[in-house]
Amino acid sequence: MKKTGETLRKLRNMANETVEEFYKGVISPQYAYHVERDEKEITQQRLVQILQRRDISYHEFEFIKKEYQSSEFDQVVQHVFKLKSTLNIKKMERLESYLEKQAKNESGQVYRRLQQVLHAHLVYAETQDEKKKKGR
Repeated sequence: MKKTGETLRKLRNMANETVEEFYKGVISPQYAYHVERDEKEITQQRLVQILQRRDISYHEFEFIKKEYQSSEFDQVVQHVFKLKSTLNIKKMERLESYLEKQAKNESGQVYRRLQQVLHAHLVYAETQDEKKKKGR
């Protein structure tokens, strides 16, 4: 993963701007050179100011910083959006399996909780399906 300064330099070069133009009014050119070399940190507030001038969200900046790779959590969210319907049991089961694997790989509780909720939904859906079959 790239560092903040390296990513800012990349954005500046993509904008084809000088250090003075890119950071004008936010940080001095001297300080910008240190930031771009990752010798000094830039505050969150100033970073956001620089990004807002270019209509770049912080989320987009992080995506660029991670070399256009989604975070693990973003990937989970993408899987959820791909479901489109909770009626597709096969996709739900695949997502549950993915979440279970993530819960083992990551120490966070989020994956475990999502997997538990999804599992509960699958059990409920199965129960409802059995009730429908018996009612026929």
